[in-house]
Amino acid sequence: MVIEQGCRTAGWTLVTAAAAPVVLVGAAILARAVLTTSYDSWSETLSVLAGRGSGQGIMTAGFVLSAAFQIATAMGLRVVRLSARIALAVAGCCGLAVAAFPVTVSANESTHLLAAAGGLIALALVPILGMSSAATTPLVCRPRCALTATLVLCALVLWVYYEARHGVFLGLAERLTAVTELAWPLVVVVCARRAEQAITGPLTAAVTDYVQATPGSAPCRTRMTLGDRVSAPAA
Repeated sequence: MVIEQGCRTAGWTLVTAAAAPVVLVGAAILARAVLTTSYDSWSETLSVLAGRGSGQGIMTAGFVLSAAFQIATAMGLRVVRLSARIALAVAGCCGLAVAAFPVTVSANESTHLLAAAGGLIALALVPILGMSSAATTPLVCRPRCALTATLVLCALVLWVYYEARHGVFLGLAERLTAVTELAWPLVVVVCARRAEQAITGPLTAAVTDYVQATPGSAPCRTRMTLGDRVSAPAA
């Protein structure tokens, strides 16, 4: 068995990956709760919520924090291909642009829409860009799972486009698409960390037993991580 160096996921990515969708949803709920003007969550987008009334600051902060967590996750998710991490970071940058150019200013409308669309498309491409058949790749990043996830996310993005042009449920489509896309990095992180624990646990126990059984050696405990290069003969 060979474990390549540099494929271990940073421990804090579990927090950042989970926080990205939670913060966005939480900000939307709080912003809607304090809003005093009329607002239809089924047909109106989060961008409208970020540009209207007393909930404006809360929703804008939600955009910024969620985007920052996406960028942080991209930095620490070293178990997937670089192209997928770049796409996730680009989506985060688009989220920052959405917050920086609100739709309340007419001059910002084109930039805001471009950033919002770019973020949704970038997130939809993360699964296929991270697809790999390597032994160290998480199960959800294998071709079958990655292609299925990409098709589902692209279908959701097309639904958002249809609702923006002809439908009446744009708010619902946007929320469901954004949360589903943001949940994918979390799924990857959870699967990657479970795979790492399944590998490093037996290896750590084996090395510890070997060191303790070596004559003349002081009792010690050696921790072996997935970032080490380990070669062991096949059974």
